[in-house]
Amino acid sequence: MASDPFSTIQSDINALVEQHNQSNGAQLGVVVCAVAGGESQVICSEGVDIQTRGGNNQSVSSTTPFEIGSVSELFTAGIFNKLQEGLFDTTLKDLFTGVTLSSFVGKITVGDLLGYSSGFPQDNGDPRCPCAKLDGAGSTVDKVFDFLGNYAGDYTPGTKYSYSNLGMSVASMAALTVGTGTPDQEFSDLLNDALIKYCQLFTVDLGNTPTTVLYNHAVPDDLPRGYNKNYEIDDRDPCPIPEYGSGGIVSTGDDMMAFLHYCMSSQYPATLQKPAWSSGLTGICKPYPTVNPGYGWFIDKTTSIVMKDGAVPGFTSWIGLQPYESTTNACGLVIMVNGPDATSLGKGYLGNLMGLSKGALLGLPDQSY
Repeated sequence: MASDPFSTIQSDINALVEQHNQSNGAQLGVVVCAVAGGESQVICSEGVDIQTRGGNNQSVSSTTPFEIGSVSELFTAGIFNKLQEGLFDTTLKDLFTGVTLSSFVGKITVGDLLGYSSGFPQDNGDPRCPCAKLDGAGSTVDKVFDFLGNYAGDYTPGTKYSYSNLGMSVASMAALTVGTGTPDQEFSDLLNDALIKYCQLFTVDLGNTPTTVLYNHAVPDDLPRGYNKNYEIDDRDPCPIPEYGSGGIVSTGDDMMAFLHYCMSSQYPATLQKPAWSSGLTGICKPYPTVNPGYGWFIDKTTSIVMKDGAVPGFTSWIGLQPYESTTNACGLVIMVNGPDATSLGKGYLGNLMGLSKGALLGLPDQSY
């Protein structure tokens, strides 16, 4: 581990936000939750204020909310494990009783959904995907079940890797066993209640966690305005209701630090950080010879870390860590940005904490958002 790595991260993110503020006027905020050498720190960028959705300029702190994008999927896996007692081999037919599912969809297991091998096609960025019609402000829970009632399949579940936001969204519905006719607001409230109860496993203030589902109708005033990859303001609404399980959570540095400690502790269910299926299976997107999906996680065999990245309009995030018992001096890191590049920054910072050569983790594939 490099000497005083937390100070190095502080200096780096301060320079980063200053650079973009000077070059294009962006008001970026960066929060890094770092664990190394038995110590931990929430590191917030300084020197440039963020502009909030409420129209205020304010400094970044450990209580500033950020959209965490697909890092939400780790919470979805944890919620299912808690509510359904880790029954990952349960089929959707057995969970969604009284709901019409196609014969193909009925055979999909929750493990297939959470392990990115659902039989649904990749849907992160491919407009040809039949699931794309479920995206957008007009999406509803019933539209998802209409799709599931007729879908004939893309490949046999459990045989190939294919990143599916739809799969993770269905996993959140399976955790709650909602079905056709469930009002969208009821699903949203049920998921939010389950999320809050899940966070009580690790947050300091058990009765008052700021980690919640980001409702389209109730965007908090202190949420930073986000920036796209060109550092232009991107204030699009949060993800639509059916996609809450794949990318609908907002959290803070304090809560994500608590989550990071939880994921690195003996209290975290070890099953979630183990490969969800055989390493011999091939990807239908692009091959990852050294990386296996876990339940929400991606596991790199060469460095013994688990990781997950996330992005929604205006925000990116990344988490990576050495699981409990992988080393006596484990390192872990979460980074949240109201702009691009969290993945590359996070890999660089975690590699430094682990004492690896510069850029050692940057070659790991970006899994998807």
